[in-house]
Amino acid sequence: MKNINIISTFNQICGISTYSQFLVEALKREKSELDIRILAEKAKNKDLIKGIVKVPIKRTWARTEPKFEFQIKENIVHVQYEPGIFGVDKRILDSLLNLKRRKNILVITHHVIAEYEPFITLQKALSYLADAVIVHSQDQYQALQKIGAYMDKTVIIPHGTYQQPEIIQDLNQFYPNLIDKELIVIHGFISADKGHHLIFEAFKRIMDKYPNLALAIVGSPHPGHDRNSKWILRQYVKTLMKFAIKNKFEDKVFFDLGFASDARLDSWLARAKLLLYPLEQSPQPIHSSSGNIHRAIGVGVPVIGSNTHRLKDLGDNAMIITNNNPVELASAISYILDNKNIFDEYKEKIQKYSKLTSWENVAKQHLELYNKVIFNNPDSRFFGCWRMIS
Repeated sequence: MKNINIISTFNQICGISTYSQFLVEALKREKSELDIRILAEKAKNKDLIKGIVKVPIKRTWARTEPKFEFQIKENIVHVQYEPGIFGVDKRILDSLLNLKRRKNILVITHHVIAEYEPFITLQKALSYLADAVIVHSQDQYQALQKIGAYMDKTVIIPHGTYQQPEIIQDLNQFYPNLIDKELIVIHGFISADKGHHLIFEAFKRIMDKYPNLALAIVGSPHPGHDRNSKWILRQYVKTLMKFAIKNKFEDKVFFDLGFASDARLDSWLARAKLLLYPLEQSPQPIHSSSGNIHRAIGVGVPVIGSNTHRLKDLGDNAMIITNNNPVELASAISYILDNKNIFDEYKEKIQKYSKLTSWENVAKQHLELYNKVIFNNPDSRFFGCWRMIS
């Protein structure tokens, strides 16, 4: 197989970086002899985190200057495209066109489909320029089709799901009051649009019914936020704690604030009874899968979430509720906890879905895609419409 050059953020606190690292690790597990190189965003050492797998990394581009002037010829170039990282700078198209002229095969993963300008024009251009386009869900596929993109090269490969390890840290030594608690775990970057306040309001309604139930808030403000935004989020956390104190359940809330290591997050998820995602719908018409959700659902416990684009790919494997409705959220929690058959049904559904979308399966589908592009079109042109997962 040709060399694989992945253009992405890497070793950073960033969803696309995490996605790329898990993908590379899984690709190397499936085929250790693969020659994978990362063409990464420039970053200061203080902003980097330890990588999952050792591969050559060349930091050559910046968000303010998305030019990929690499001396690559007759290889696979795979762009992990996300509008918030690459924007709509025309130079990205010029750079990719130059890579095509050197007979490189261009694969683009659209992590977000935005149904508004100026992103529509760029996404259509990228879809035409690429030799293969990856989206993560039927919802994204339909959105790309809706904006008039060239679809004959588009495939659906789901977002990879992390599988929970068997060996985990013991959290009781850090949180002695955790003993005998059943946890509702909320994890990821903390912000109002993640619905933490809705969970606290719902918990107030059911806490007397389930005396051993508790909340675990694991996460931090987004590192990309400015100082004012981070201050607002700190106030948000204080507001949550004041609400818990006022309603006398502060002893049932466990905060683990800051960037959690994989081992630390695995420990919290292993204690989860339920996972909650009462996310707000974006004010803009966008379509994406949530890396944060796929990082957690491999633990295999029932999932309750709101009717937003970020949960569309879960389908009926999660219990979906009305947005911004703490009363309905409380009812959904009670319904699952009170009915063992329902609890077991959603548990089995998410376990099957997690295995279907494991990083190992996703890596195999990527390898099939790479081989198919090379086989069908060594000169890096178009091939027929096909999908990787049904």
